[in-house]
Amino acid sequence: MRTLVFIDLEVNPQTKKVLDFGAVDANGETLHTTQNVDFERFISNSDFICGHNICHHDSNYFNRPDGTQLIDTLYLSPLIFPEKPYHKLLKDDKIITDELSNPLNDSIKAKELFYDEVNTFATLDENYRQILVNLLFDKPEFNGFFVYVDAKPKGDTVSMIQDFFYKRLCKNSPLETLVRNNPVPLAYALAIITTEDKTSIIPHWVHHQYPVVENVMRIIRNTRRLICLVEV
Repeated sequence: MRTLVFIDLEVNPQTKKVLDFGAVDANGETLHTTQNVDFERFISNSDFICGHNICHHDSNYFNRPDGTQLIDTLYLSPLIFPEKPYHKLLKDDKIITDELSNPLNDSIKAKELFYDEVNTFATLDENYRQILVNLLFDKPEFNGFFVYVDAKPKGDTVSMIQDFFYKRLCKNSPLETLVRNNPVPLAYALAIITTEDKTSIIPHWVHHQYPVVENVMRIIRNTRRLICLVEV
């Protein structure tokens, strides 16, 4: 049986020292400590470690057990909950919590968010799910999640996108180039296109992290052939 633990850290932005550790496992056992040794002991037998922005933040401040995979709820959220109003636990790139600077509370919220992501992902159209897997499987922000849900790449991604998004994309979109060079921005752009609510937007933090996402959206939605053939 694969084990899963959810974590959050409070880090001093000036000194880069961890002030507080929080964690909860899948069975509900919790840890709240200021001691790194206690935290690393708690996560030592985990197959997966899950957190909000764990890939590019929290994972820099502890020693990950060998073979353990990361699952990042931050990067998954705009893909799985693209429609406005956004997920009840999220405000832009932050988890909504009841207490200020409480890593244990944030860990519990991350656990709730993760299982919502797992359950919602399972309800997505099978072909659309496979498009996301094909685009993102080898990216560290997404790989752990797909491994956890036993999803693997298969099929021709370009053909799958053309079929699933028929008449919703510019027919001259350079999908082969985008799939090869910009799979993550493409995935976020496609997620917005799946929504029914026309006021839904790609979150600001996604634009900051992937500046070409707006250009990708413009290319696949309303550009002429000459522009469509330009790599982004």
